[in-house]
Amino acid sequence: MTSSEAITQLSTHVQFPSRRLREEWDNGDYYAGATEPWTIQAVASLMAAGFKRNVLELGCYQGHASEWLCRVLDLMGNATFHGVDLDYDATTITRQRLTDIDFHDLEWAIYQGDAIAFLQQCAPEQYNFVWLDDDHDKHHVAHELELLTDPRKPLVRSGGLICMHDVVGTFDLGPVCERFHGYVLNFPRIHAAGGLGVVNVL
Repeated sequence: MTSSEAITQLSTHVQFPSRRLREEWDNGDYYAGATEPWTIQAVASLMAAGFKRNVLELGCYQGHASEWLCRVLDLMGNATFHGVDLDYDATTITRQRLTDIDFHDLEWAIYQGDAIAFLQQCAPEQYNFVWLDDDHDKHHVAHELELLTDPRKPLVRSGGLICMHDVVGTFDLGPVCERFHGYVLNFPRIHAAGGLGVVNVL
């Protein structure tokens, strides 16, 4: 079985939370650089299993993951979602995607700006779940993790989770994840990097 065939077979087992996301995968839109659907399904499952309802996403890109997480959060109810991206187009696309959805019990906001600057103005213990997938420079990611877990002012509550993309492959963020006592999972990839890192905040 070729890699392409394996990915096609794997995707048939993914439970997309909306027809739009399924169609975008079928049309090949994810190949532009979005997170693999099986990876974001795992992220959403961890979020839901831990009943984490105060969520931050760093790096919205085309909003695929944002929509996925928000739809799950809305089912959980009484939830908040904040997305941050430096790129104007990314925030515009993501904001429009979420505006198109009639959420019932979710408050959300998308911010354009630098992730580090955003984190520096956050309140302590503001979140209990973070999806980190923005600037893939190792020093940048390490700085984000330091701010999120700083014991003097932790932005993620004790018992919260930080999930990271691109921990294997060209960006090699696995060692950064492990430095913060995280776990690295090597999932099938549709790009040069992928995988899932999971950091449990003590």
